[in-house]
Amino acid sequence: MQKLGIVALAAALAAAAGCSKPEKPSTPTSPACTFSVSAPNTTFGSSGGAGTANVTTGTACAWSASSQVDWLRVGGETHTGSGSVSFTVLATDGTATRTASLTIASQAIAISQVGGDPPPPTCTVSLSAEPDDYERDGGNGQLRVSAAASCEWALKQDASWLTIEGATHGVGPATLKVSAAPNEDAAARRVTISSGAASAVVVQPGQGDCSFQVGPINTTIPRVPFASDIVVVTSRGCRWTATADASWLHLSAAGGSGSGKIAYHADFNPQTEYAARRTAQVAIRWAAPTAGQNAFVTQWGDCNTVFTPSLDPLPPDATFSGRSLTGSTLTVGANGGEFRLFVLTDPFMGCAWTAESGDTWVNWIFPRLHSVQGGDGDVHFIVPANSSPNGRTAVFTIGERPLTIVQRGR
Repeated sequence: MQKLGIVALAAALAAAAGCSKPEKPSTPTSPACTFSVSAPNTTFGSSGGAGTANVTTGTACAWSASSQVDWLRVGGETHTGSGSVSFTVLATDGTATRTASLTIASQAIAISQVGGDPPPPTCTVSLSAEPDDYERDGGNGQLRVSAAASCEWALKQDASWLTIEGATHGVGPATLKVSAAPNEDAAARRVTISSGAASAVVVQPGQGDCSFQVGPINTTIPRVPFASDIVVVTSRGCRWTATADASWLHLSAAGGSGSGKIAYHADFNPQTEYAARRTAQVAIRWAAPTAGQNAFVTQWGDCNTVFTPSLDPLPPDATFSGRSLTGSTLTVGANGGEFRLFVLTDPFMGCAWTAESGDTWVNWIFPRLHSVQGGDGDVHFIVPANSSPNGRTAVFTIGERPLTIVQRGR
């Protein structure tokens, strides 16, 4: 019994084993995708350009390409397997280098672009003339050229009376010497100096707008050789001429420029006729519409001149011999004193005379020596005290008549 049970159990186990299905073999797992990305050119100039990125991977491996900046553009969004993708770098007008990344197959490829050269500086040229209003007699000045160091300039001007010394073209700032010739014409003149749009204007007045003052217009001088002058007042550079119509009046100059004096010298008047006079005209001319001015110099002939004490009495120790056509003598004591004499001329109106002397020990007060007086008048002088035992003598010529002053010693 026991042996039969064991056999039956073994048979049952064998039957069960023969009825089970065989196991299905497992599918192998696909390997993970790997990517190798390379780009031959990742640096571009300012003008930009095209490039290519290469991707190496499995046949079924998918990948994508993208850019996050608008100046770096990539073609195609998704790809599968190994291949390449093109990208474009746009031109830049900036001067700084810029960088960005392409994301290809989840890898970053750095792309850089250098900036362009800085633009050339904008050339601004300006001109200034110093002075810009020359006097009529011309002169020297400066023309300043203001410009950046690399800016070119070229000067133009068409006036022959204005000279620019040095180069008329150059680069960068400069200071040039300018010379203006005298303007002899009646009309004013002007010139424009230019360089492109820059300009400077130089003007010069003419002779036509000059104003003049002349004086004295009428002068009376004594018979003796006599020197004086006529004054001309005007602006700088204003030109004038002077001529005399009498041979006995000699002018020092035939003209001048600007304010000045016309010095003259009159010869002795040889006319013996009593109180004979002669007149010379000095014609002063200029280019202004007023044409000019005449000045007249009248020279007296012989005058009948005598002296007499003034109303003040003479000191007791003084004597006077007056009213003589040949001369008068004043005798003074050693203490001296102050004296006034009255000069009488015939004709009493206008007859010109002066007081002249080479003796300086008498203090002459009035009129001023060498000054011209007309007609009757006073003379005033002081005879200082004489400390010497010796007398002394001074001679004054008044209206061609001698006045002798004799002072006694101590």
